[in-house]
Amino acid sequence: MTVFKATILSMRSYIATFIVYLAIFFIFTLVRANLSDNTSSNMYKDTSLDLYVINNDDSNFSKALVDYLMATQKVSLTSSNNIDYQELNDNVRFEIYDYVLIIPDGFDDAINNGNYEDFLEYIGNPNLASSYLITEKINTFLSNIVSYLNCSYDESSAIEISLEQIRACDDIECNIINNKGTPNNSADSSLCNTFIFGAYSSLMILTVCIGSILVFMKNKDLKERIIVSGTSFTKRYLGIISAIFTLGIAIVLVIIIIAGFIGHNQDDFNKILLYSVNEFFLMFVGLGIAYFISSITNNDNIINMISNMLVLSMSFLCGVFVPSEFMSESIVSFSHFLPLYWFVDATKYIASHNFNEIFGPHFFVCLLIQLAYAIIFFVAGIIIQKKKEQYAY
Repeated sequence: MTVFKATILSMRSYIATFIVYLAIFFIFTLVRANLSDNTSSNMYKDTSLDLYVINNDDSNFSKALVDYLMATQKVSLTSSNNIDYQELNDNVRFEIYDYVLIIPDGFDDAINNGNYEDFLEYIGNPNLASSYLITEKINTFLSNIVSYLNCSYDESSAIEISLEQIRACDDIECNIINNKGTPNNSADSSLCNTFIFGAYSSLMILTVCIGSILVFMKNKDLKERIIVSGTSFTKRYLGIISAIFTLGIAIVLVIIIIAGFIGHNQDDFNKILLYSVNEFFLMFVGLGIAYFISSITNNDNIINMISNMLVLSMSFLCGVFVPSEFMSESIVSFSHFLPLYWFVDATKYIASHNFNEIFGPHFFVCLLIQLAYAIIFFVAGIIIQKKKEQYAY
């Protein structure tokens, strides 16, 4: 119990480091979560264009068309018999307007005859899909009117019903899903992003703080005082190990609580338990790296330097700071040999699958690979420590 308390209390010397990396995590994750709110990338919503409409017809049909466009687009309305087509083309080309619609006189006769498509004049940018879409909307609206007129509806009824239907169709809001049929939130879910970015902070806190504590516990004077206290070898090391794991769990819990606070209103918040399990497996990796580094050096500054080199490099290569989609295939292939890649992969896997689909081989493979890397770091640290004692280094 004495060794356990001493190890826990030694964390006080590194509380500043803990707070700094925790602040980095909280501030940058909050900003990143707000910028990548998944509602903006997973939802399609119709947008408004700048339309210039010249209405030279005073019929009910032309007024209905103008009313429909004004309800859904940003319309500048005028009437003119002297049309400067060159000026209108320039306005569209230089994006003063997105689209120009000219309704000539006699439009009502064209509707009654069903020849409205060839009667209207359009000017739009042929390289933009928006021009095609707005033309299709206009033709769909007018086609509905003609259909109802052909079914013996009177003029006002045909216009009214067509307006109701086309406005209902324009009220668009659809989820974008991936090829698995699930919401495409693997990259943009703020809770997913929080845990991914939190990997940097949690690894830095674990490696720097725990590594420094392990070095502190190897201090000659401290070791001699503990030995004099009569504590057996087994109890001493059990006390250190239990204290280190207690500190690791406490650090990870703080990360999870902050992540939950930032992403509590996200659709995938119900998966926070799975994100947390993945985070705890990353804790083993962090503790393994901390032990490995502490076996190499007894200098706090060198521990800090090595931790930054390892964790920063892995964070850039494994998709923590830059999504792997923007990296070359060679870098992504190389990152497979790094433990942090499997944490990020598991996090994205959780985000992109329904809760009951997550418990498959891929998820457990990601967890086991992280655990394997943690064991490798621990074993490497033990070997280095043994060799140093053997040669009295």
